[in-house]
Amino acid sequence: MSQNNFEIKKSTLIVVLVALIAVSGAAYYVLTVPTQNPNVGCSNPENVCLSPPTSNGSGANAGQQANGVQPAGSIQKISIRALSSGQYDNPEIHVKVGIPVRLTFTADNGAGCGKYMAIDEFGVKLTSRNGEDEVAEFTPQNPGTYYYHCGMWMFKGKLVVE
Repeated sequence: MSQNNFEIKKSTLIVVLVALIAVSGAAYYVLTVPTQNPNVGCSNPENVCLSPPTSNGSGANAGQQANGVQPAGSIQKISIRALSSGQYDNPEIHVKVGIPVRLTFTADNGAGCGKYMAIDEFGVKLTSRNGEDEVAEFTPQNPGTYYYHCGMWMFKGKLVVE
């Protein structure tokens, strides 16, 4: 066997091994992410924490009254869907600071690691199995730009709190 053929086979083997490791890591993560809603156990009938003691949350849909902003005293309703194409349906969302936000998350069956979605700064961690909706409610307290993402940061979106 020539040296050139050996190098090609060696390179192919390395690429296949790296791909297998990435796929098995993603599968492990998706299958082991807890399914419990982090808001369960809050002290209200809906099990919703509007102002958790350790984090503040947020989210919003572009296209709702003035780009996700609703009148004071209401709830900003937003949704994010992880698509099987490897991205979120709403890549940028705007909300108002100090107004409660109801975030509904769902994922297509072929979304892979996108079935898990997090907004780290606000303590949001949701998993959508079999396309069901997962809901979190929070009140954003500080303006800024934050990112929502899957566990591997392959799916990414921007949350702007104004």
